[in-house]
Amino acid sequence: MEGIIDQEKFIEVMYNGKYGGFSFSEEAVQAYCETLGINREKLQQWKIDRADPSMVAIVKELKEKANGRSADIRIRVIPKEFEDCYTIGEHDGYEYVYIDYKKYKLDRIEEVMDSPSLSFENKEKQIRSILASKDSSDSEIEEGEEDQEDLIHSPKSLDLSPYIPS
Repeated sequence: MEGIIDQEKFIEVMYNGKYGGFSFSEEAVQAYCETLGINREKLQQWKIDRADPSMVAIVKELKEKANGRSADIRIRVIPKEFEDCYTIGEHDGYEYVYIDYKKYKLDRIEEVMDSPSLSFENKEKQIRSILASKDSSDSEIEEGEEDQEDLIHSPKSLDLSPYIPS
């Protein structure tokens, strides 16, 4: 079953894979409106969330027919735990998806601090562990890593094996 991901563990993010600019075809926008039962005239396509599961499904179904003018919509799969920490970068319309690990760490620290069930000692231990974990922002970019097509950074200390379907 190609194209099926575990939506409890992953999200799919749409981005533009060539120079020009991200946009959907009219066919994709119309299909999106029909799927959600909304008026086409009231929809501004640039407000569609890049991880919207309905539009991701339409893009997968339409393939290249989902591309707007000067677009090559691609889909990047990332672990769901980074859902609030990914960013879409862009250079002349060519986009890439990357994880903001500093935000990820700060969000985890905030969760620990807000946890009423943890003792001060346990909070301190967990925060130290979060701060000690290394990620790609802690090290230099390795040769060849700068290729925008593959520019999603995976933390070197994060074990992704629980996310990989067996």
